[in-house]
Amino acid sequence: MRDRRYSPAENATKESLKLREGEAYTLIFIERPEEGKREYRKKRRMRLIRCYPHHAVFEDTKGMQHSYRYWDIEKLLLGEPR
Repeated sequence: MRDRRYSPAENATKESLKLREGEAYTLIFIERPEEGKREYRKKRRMRLIRCYPHHAVFEDTKGMQHSYRYWDIEKLLLGEPR
């Protein structure tokens, strides 16, 4: 599991997360079911397509593109709830 950056108050950027376009990353999504049921983690392998100043675009194995802010990407890489 990856370590958190220096401070949670610091803004996440492409450079601070060390993201490189064209590489595949494993993003961990936490599914929160109804009350009384257990939450579980779902790992999805996604390729980084393009980085922009405030967000990045990933492509999943089915070819669908998803856009996430850097703050969300940091949480998904660590497996923390967003």
